[in-house]
Amino acid sequence: MTGFDPRTADIAVGTSSGSIVASIVRAGIGTEELRERVLATGPDAETDDPLDAVAGRDSFRFPAVWRGPAAFRLLTSELRRGRRVRLSNLVLGVLPEGRVSTSPLRSVIDTFHDHRWPVDHLWIPATALRSGRRIIFGRDRTDIDVATAVQASCAIPAYFEPVEIDGVQYIDGGMRSPDNADLLVGCKLDVVVVSSPLSIDEPRLRRSPVLSVLRAYPSRRLELNVAALRAAGTEVLVLEPGDELVRSIGINAMSPSKLRPVVELTAAVITDRLKTGDGLDEYSRRARDLLIA
Repeated sequence: MTGFDPRTADIAVGTSSGSIVASIVRAGIGTEELRERVLATGPDAETDDPLDAVAGRDSFRFPAVWRGPAAFRLLTSELRRGRRVRLSNLVLGVLPEGRVSTSPLRSVIDTFHDHRWPVDHLWIPATALRSGRRIIFGRDRTDIDVATAVQASCAIPAYFEPVEIDGVQYIDGGMRSPDNADLLVGCKLDVVVVSSPLSIDEPRLRRSPVLSVLRAYPSRRLELNVAALRAAGTEVLVLEPGDELVRSIGINAMSPSKLRPVVELTAAVITDRLKTGDGLDEYSRRARDLLIA
C-alpha cells in the first residue's frame, strides 16, 4: 500500500488492545501475518487461543454486590478541583472495579517476548487507578516484562480486574488519552502514523447519536494530539473509522462474532484510503506520500 513496514518504526506506542498489536509487531510479526493470526482466532475457528477468554465471550459483568467506586479517593480529589475537574479522572473515580481477569493475555504475549524489554522502543501506557497518573512502560519503566505491561494497559475499567505492579493497581492506558499520540510530541519524528479505532472521522449525530456521543471524546483528544504533533513539525497520517466501520463495530467492540467482518472491512477501507487518498485530509495525504517516498 505505502511500502511502510511498521516493524521498522523508531517508536511503537500501543494502548489497550493496541498494546497487543504494538508488542506483537515489535516481536517481528508483519501486519499481514498478524491479520491472518487474528482471523484464525475468530469464534468459528478451531482454536484454543487464550485470546478467546478476553474477547467478549462473557457478558459485561458489574460486581455482584455494588461496593462503590473502585477509586473513591480519586473521585473526591477530582471533585475538589471544581471547574478544573478532569473528566477522565472523574469517570475513573466513579466506575466500579472490574471482575474479568487479563491473565490469559500473558500466555499470548509470552509467546512473542521473553522477560527482557525489547531493544527497539516499545511504549505501553497504563493508568494508575488510585491517582489517575499515566505511566509509560518501556519509557518510564523497563524493569517489568512486556506481558505484564500489556495486561495493565488492557485492563478496561469496570470490566477487567486492575493489574497490580509493585503495590500499585493499573488499568487501561486509554483513560488519559485513547490514542496517546501526544507522547510523541518533541520526539523529532518525520512521520507519525496514528491508528485510532475509538474515534470517528464522519460524525453523523442524526443517524447514530449513541455511537457518535461515545466517540466524541476520543475524537476530540485525537484532534488535539494531532494538532500538537503537526505544530511541532511532524507529519501525521491519521487512520480512523468512518460511519460504515463504526456501525459494523457497534457498541460492543469486544464481541468475537464481529471479529472477522470488522477485520476484513477495515482492511478493505484502509487499503482503499491509502491507495486513493479518499477519506484522508490534506495533511494525512502528505504524510502518506512521505511514507511512499
